[in-house]
Amino acid sequence: MNSGDIKTRLRKEYETPSTCTTHLALTLVQLIFALMHTLANPSLKHIPSFAFCTLRLAIALPFLYFFGRMEKPTQTKDISWKQRFWFVPMGTFLGIAYLLVFVCNERSGAIAVASVQPLMPVCTAMLSFAFGLERMCFLKAFGCLLGFAGTVLAVRAHRIFDEVGPSVEDVLLLLLQTCSYSFYVVMVVKATKSGMKNYGMTFLFGATLFAWTWIFFAGGLKQIFIDIDWENEVPAYAWGGVLFSGFGSAVIAHGINSWAITRVNGVLPTVYSGVQVAFTVLFGLTFLDESLEAIQFAGIAITVVGVYCVARSRAEEREEIISSATTTETTETETTTPTADAQRQKDDDDVEELVELVVAVPDAVPHRPSLDL
Repeated sequence: MNSGDIKTRLRKEYETPSTCTTHLALTLVQLIFALMHTLANPSLKHIPSFAFCTLRLAIALPFLYFFGRMEKPTQTKDISWKQRFWFVPMGTFLGIAYLLVFVCNERSGAIAVASVQPLMPVCTAMLSFAFGLERMCFLKAFGCLLGFAGTVLAVRAHRIFDEVGPSVEDVLLLLLQTCSYSFYVVMVVKATKSGMKNYGMTFLFGATLFAWTWIFFAGGLKQIFIDIDWENEVPAYAWGGVLFSGFGSAVIAHGINSWAITRVNGVLPTVYSGVQVAFTVLFGLTFLDESLEAIQFAGIAITVVGVYCVARSRAEEREEIISSATTTETTETETTTPTADAQRQKDDDDVEELVELVVAVPDAVPHRPSLDL
């Protein structure tokens, strides 16, 4: 096989990947996320969470800016200064989520942090329902209930009053980390509904820049320039943890995930969050001397089942919307009046926007240049 055939095959696999390729890509993404949790854990003993998060975001920001520029040709209008104020609440919640990943890792361990990640789609579903962005059917409500019940077991929240159990603060921080990112996702959808279509990466860059700013001044500045003795206290592996978290996770993993979720069923990326937990458990038990109780394992499994129920419900909603739109279009009588044509176009746009929202919210990953929110 010559180089031309290889390039052609790779190009075809990129545009229309096989089932094996997409599953391998999604597995690789979760492996990278698990490695981030694992590598960050020992690094945080030398680089505290505020400094670690500040450095990680500083590495990722140039690449996020580049992805935002790639998205610009698909945008129908430039973002106004008034609309840029969306970056403030987005960056606040996104920054909390970014920061607490490492705060919780430092306090509770890598396995505990990974165990709450599958809860994100569940939180997003409940917040979307609360803000009127989607409905709540029985299957989705059942999935949300399973998700929260499983997470309670996974983080051992039922043992907060035991001497060997986690503290109330640890449990609340873990749940806050998950809910904060879900708030960011819902705000992206709300901003999109206000007329800012194809701004997924633009929102991510602006929110991350604001998040980096307040994290830097809230604690990163002091830790980086005063508290840390960089020459004597920071080994090479700690720097490796920062670099991997900034480039490997924020750039490579999100890039692969962005490519994959545009080419597979929307349910898959959501359910694959359970693979991240499995990898983190394996690495945590092997390299970090962490432990996992049987009840935690059961909780993780219950959470993943709940996430699947939520994702399946959303997939059915999307199919229902598309089917309804197709039926309406085929039964609609033809008309040539400008008013009727304009109304029909408006209805089509509304249906398209609704379908895109149903697709965007479930995965809770607005990290792709081609994101059609």
